[in-house]
Amino acid sequence: IYTATLDYNDNSAEYNKSDEFSNTTDAALWTDGSGDANDPFLINSAAHLKQLVTNVNAGTNYEGKYFKLTTDIHVTADEWTPIGNTASTTFNGTFDGGGHTIGGELKTASSPKQFGFFGSAAGAKIHNINLVADITADITGTVYFLYGGIIGLADNSTIVSSCSYSGLMKIGINVVSGEPYIYIAKICGQNQDSKIEHCDANGDLKVQLNSGGININSGFGGITGYCNSTTYSAENPRAAIYKSINSGIVDFQNSNETNVAFVGGIVGRLHQAFMSYCKNVGELAGGKYLGGLIGSCYKSEVH
Repeated sequence: IYTATLDYNDNSAEYNKSDEFSNTTDAALWTDGSGDANDPFLINSAAHLKQLVTNVNAGTNYEGKYFKLTTDIHVTADEWTPIGNTASTTFNGTFDGGGHTIGGELKTASSPKQFGFFGSAAGAKIHNINLVADITADITGTVYFLYGGIIGLADNSTIVSSCSYSGLMKIGINVVSGEPYIYIAKICGQNQDSKIEHCDANGDLKVQLNSGGININSGFGGITGYCNSTTYSAENPRAAIYKSINSGIVDFQNSNETNVAFVGGIVGRLHQAFMSYCKNVGELAGGKYLGGLIGSCYKSEVH
């Protein structure tokens, strides 16, 4: 039985036929393509996408391999498992969304450390994805959380480009112990030694943090929560944000006003990094430190 849903594509102002990714979607290996740059593996269905999720999370990182999405996907599963669901099971290849739309809702109640359409990527290239979906997460934990619409953690020279997010991203966080760090944004939670370029965030981000008296370092942004380089060179910045725009709300509510929370229209924290040609026209609320573009800027260049 084939199930299709119509998702509205803001870019083309028309409805697209989507393959449903549900609780009962079975994984099926793709059969088209060799994985080379000129002949990518074709993700033609939700079943193919489920296989990619399964393989990456089992330890196959696909370094040097190329994928292209050829259909819209509508997610109805009760729990979304991202592509690359831990810091050690990462996607390292190239994923071209083909301008297609991921619709529906990405939900989690399992408190993963990294969460988004992708969870973690290292040395990857991720581009041309339109995420038009609500994201709902209730988090309880002690260490760290990196949440983004497109990706939670972009690391080790990953490039995220020409991606967009529309929808409501609603995150509830309950911290029970420790001194965790939390970075959340509509495109990327944290881009470490990695770059984001030509991305648009049109949806809204609403975060409710309940931490009691526990101290937390956190950053929330329209594009990325934390953009940082482990080492910095002004001539060749390892972490950067280029030509990206946020036009939706970033709203952070905190039960503990002593927590250090940075809220920015583009980025919560910019640390030894570079940012240029970015624009925010969205509303901002909350945070101990709040800026129209940047919540906190350290040893960085902004143009």
